[in-house]
Amino acid sequence: AASAGEFILCFHGQTKEKNLCYPVGGMRAVPMAYLKALESLGGEVRYSTPVERIVVDGGKVRGVEAGGFIPAELVISNNGVKETVAMAGRHVFPDQYLAMVDSLRLSFGAVSVKYALNAEVVKPHLFCYFPDFRDPELVERQAAIFVPVPSAADPSLAPPGCQVVLAGSLAPPGLEDRDQVKAICEEMLD
Repeated sequence: AASAGEFILCFHGQTKEKNLCYPVGGMRAVPMAYLKALESLGGEVRYSTPVERIVVDGGKVRGVEAGGFIPAELVISNNGVKETVAMAGRHVFPDQYLAMVDSLRLSFGAVSVKYALNAEVVKPHLFCYFPDFRDPELVERQAAIFVPVPSAADPSLAPPGCQVVLAGSLAPPGLEDRDQVKAICEEMLD
């Protein structure tokens, strides 16, 4: 598939160049840049104001109900698509779109752990572990893990001689069992 090929090409380039594509200033820098751009254009962020409903009238969004009506010409939802449809009301969407939304199933999520180390321990600054997928028993017992070292790309993330290390792994869809979540985290810590 083209997307797999693109991933392999990008991943190869990142690994070869030791470029983790980690934003300077950490992951917090990304939403802060969006916030700065939004505010420079006159936008406003309201914290601790959960949206109860997306108001649609005459086929156009008019705003949101969030402890009162907030008018808006554009509403961006970070909810899942099913939840967003429910908040706007199923009646405002074409049947074909609703059928597509209804057919969607949860995909894999991710679990990650961030380590602050008081020494430079992890080298190389990016590595992956995958169990032998030809051995179903091994795949069942071991998690594939992706481990970048963001402080290698942005030294401001850790004091000199220290590291920030991430460990990430896929989590099965619909992961709601706390014991299963704990087992995945324990496997990553081992």
